[in-house]
This record gives sequence, C-alpha cells and structure tokens, in this order.
Amino acid sequence: MIVQFQQIDKEQIASLHFPATEVLKEKEEVSQRKTDLERALALGNLETS
Repeated sequence: MIVQFQQIDKEQIASLHFPATEVLKEKEEVSQRKTDLERALALGNLETS
C-alpha cells in the first residue's frame, strides 16, 4: 500500500470530514495507529518547547 501525505494548514482542520466508523480492520493496525499518534504528539510537544 502506498500512502501519500498532504500538508494542510491548521485553519483547514475544521473543514475536514472523518468517517464515523473505524477504517482499519485489524487490531494490530489500530494499535499501531495509536502508537504512531502518541509518538507524533510527543515529538510535536518537544518541537514547541
């Protein structure tokens, strides 16, 4: 699977729409996403301190 990322401005976040149901099928994928988000949050907090 090839993933493409698109950078967006923070002002655009309010206009984004997300699915109401889970999009990942496997428990491991959900767990990995959570780990990735927590790591990104920690790194982002380091960047601003």
